[in-house]
Amino acid sequence: MEYTVTTQSIKKDLFIIEYQIKDLSFINDFKSLIDKNVGALSYKTNVKGKMTHWDFFKSVPQFNEILLNMGEIFSAFPFKALTLVQAWGNILEKGDQVVIHNHRYNHISAILYLTEKGPGTYFPQFNKTVFEKIGKFVFFSGEANHSVAKSNVKQKRYTVACNFNEIDEF
Repeated sequence: MEYTVTTQSIKKDLFIIEYQIKDLSFINDFKSLIDKNVGALSYKTNVKGKMTHWDFFKSVPQFNEILLNMGEIFSAFPFKALTLVQAWGNILEKGDQVVIHNHRYNHISAILYLTEKGPGTYFPQFNKTVFEKIGKFVFFSGEANHSVAKSNVKQKRYTVACNFNEIDEF
């Protein structure tokens, strides 16, 4: 699998890794799945927009296949083995936003961008905005605060967000 990786770290347990997927054949399928499965959580979480159930993308075989094909990126993390805990789809429309939050009970969080030209995801500890690019997967520490400013773009902003935890050994 062809890919590019950009890494930024300010301390061992606080990092951002940007990963660009080259094969984008899944994009329209994922956007369609999100459109058809937004529901009860919409506008009721830190995502002040539409969203699927927290576990929706865990049961999407194509999403799991993409993760399995990204083994080289997961080997860069300081964890022996990771498991996908949650994976959900989001849609932000004009005026929607994601309020600042973190995923502190997870080791790694990630966002897969399915569209471009949005306001980006802001990470205040890095003073960095990661801008949307179709097929970009940004991985970051669960402790990293992040937000998305109110969108002033007419186009819908589609993402898949997910969390990973280390598998404990017995």
